[in-house]
Amino acid sequence: MLNLMTLHYNVDWKDYTLDIYAGFIGIDTSNGTGQVKISTAKFLEDKGYMDRTKGTVFSSRNEKILIKLWDDEINVNYTTAYLKYFQDTWQAAYPNISNDPAILGSLYNLGHSKTPHANPQSNWFGDYVQQHYNAMSYLLGL
Repeated sequence: MLNLMTLHYNVDWKDYTLDIYAGFIGIDTSNGTGQVKISTAKFLEDKGYMDRTKGTVFSSRNEKILIKLWDDEINVNYTTAYLKYFQDTWQAAYPNISNDPAILGSLYNLGHSKTPHANPQSNWFGDYVQQHYNAMSYLLGL
């Protein structure tokens, strides 16, 4: 069962409430464990990395995606699909992409507007990902 109070681990109750409200009025908020934006989820669905969410007479596609993103398991699937998208898109230009957590983290942080090239540079978020990659691998049993 979905526990609404565990949807946002990095914010207080005011930010949590604002994210829910903002999502329902059409603001492109980041949600859940992977902080996935509604627009990113739609992008991944449109690219075929996730099943397409359909709206209904009673709720829009955005609202349905927002509710899906609140489920941590589904949210992690969108997060994983986004990383897979970057690997697929950058593989030809930067063959080491699958083995470079700093670059994957940077791209995840920057979004999908970057053009693939042979010499990507990490940003602060990618450096943070790299710094904690071994610990996370250990915790995940990888």
